[in-house]
Amino acid sequence: KRENFLSSDGYAYFEKMSFDSAEVCFRKALATDPKNEELCRMVAASLISKGRYNESKEFLNRALEIYPENYIAIYFQGLILLNQQQPDSAMIYFDRATALKINYADPYYGKGKAYMNKRDFQLAIQQFELAYKHGGQNYKILNEAALAYLMSLASDRHRRSSGDDWSN
Repeated sequence: KRENFLSSDGYAYFEKMSFDSAEVCFRKALATDPKNEELCRMVAASLISKGRYNESKEFLNRALEIYPENYIAIYFQGLILLNQQQPDSAMIYFDRATALKINYADPYYGKGKAYMNKRDFQLAIQQFELAYKHGGQNYKILNEAALAYLMSLASDRHRRSSGDDWSN
């Protein structure tokens, strides 16, 4: 089938971070199979990767109309909000995604990033550990966890040196 060939090319381009070409392939495949939630989601992923968040929402909504429990599309909605500096709103979507698939690492990683934005480093570390535990075993998660740990130490030192430590 032609749409399978196009979507295979789309994935190959996406893996190479050639998001323009990936988007073209996914859109062409979607034109032949408009009810394919995975293709809707991959068009959205290509758009998100290029910072075209508003346009990507249209494709995520289509994916969710086809399959309302699409935890990856729900995660992507949270990712958009996180990239738009709305960590509290993003967390709602990350929680929904993990409620649908508890061993999906990406929403935990997203929550870790959201907690980093909120400067709650201890909770960020916990979320990065969960992301790692649930299969996100890559250097990016380990780097973020290490950064959260260092930021937590620096924050604690600053609080103690400025007299803001109320624990004594």
